[in-house]
Amino acid sequence: MAEDGGSADIVDVRQAVKLPAEFPFPFPPYDIQQEFMTALFGALNEGKLGIFESPTGTGKSLSLICGALSWFIEYNKQRKLALNNLVKDDSSEKDDGAEDWLAAASKKQEHNHKRYQAKQQLDAIQKREEQIKKILDRRKNLKLQEEEKTID
Repeated sequence: MAEDGGSADIVDVRQAVKLPAEFPFPFPPYDIQQEFMTALFGALNEGKLGIFESPTGTGKSLSLICGALSWFIEYNKQRKLALNNLVKDDSSEKDDGAEDWLAAASKKQEHNHKRYQAKQQLDAIQKREEQIKKILDRRKNLKLQEEEKTID
């Protein structure tokens, strides 16, 4: 997941991503749809390849959209939380006295570099969120303008 900050993801949040009690489905899902979304969520979270099949008319498209978006939202929420925690963690590994100063300095530098990378990724996330907000605001303003035109 190297889309933010140009570097590989420095946090692994797969353990923190939990299966939702309910998927945001527009109506109560059938058992086959619930099973489909649960299996899809698990495959995405584990980074596995999933091959899914279901009879015609069982709501595969909607199940795919709801399951994938549920995972995406939860994953990004947990990722952002983990990155924030890493940025705030200014304490590197505590020196137990057994290591020499050079090894301790190296560990501290590595920890600070990870914090820097996390900050870069958070900045990229924030920039993307601001762009999305601008698009949504622009869309809202256009709808308001269209409504005003129809009123006149």
